[in-house]
Amino acid sequence: MKIEVSKSLYQADVVRGVLYKYLNKNIHVEENEFCWFLMLEPTDKADLLKKKILDDILDEQLRYELESKAGKVRELIVEHAFKPITNLKQEIDNRAI
Repeated sequence: MKIEVSKSLYQADVVRGVLYKYLNKNIHVEENEFCWFLMLEPTDKADLLKKKILDDILDEQLRYELESKAGKVRELIVEHAFKPITNLKQEIDNRAI
């Protein structure tokens, strides 16, 4: 069974990361300038494996894109969440204005 994964839609690091999770499934990878071709061994569970791989690639690509777009905001939120506030009442009053 062959899975085609478009290089224009998915990052190479994302595809590699997902394939790493499936090392024990003997997936053979070929590629051209447009796609990766993931060759699965024909088994009775190949359709299920194909679905899992495609779901994981999509999930990881979305995480990758969200991190690239919102990573700085997340870092800022975490920084402020753990930043000590010397005068909590004054900080609350300043934000209420």
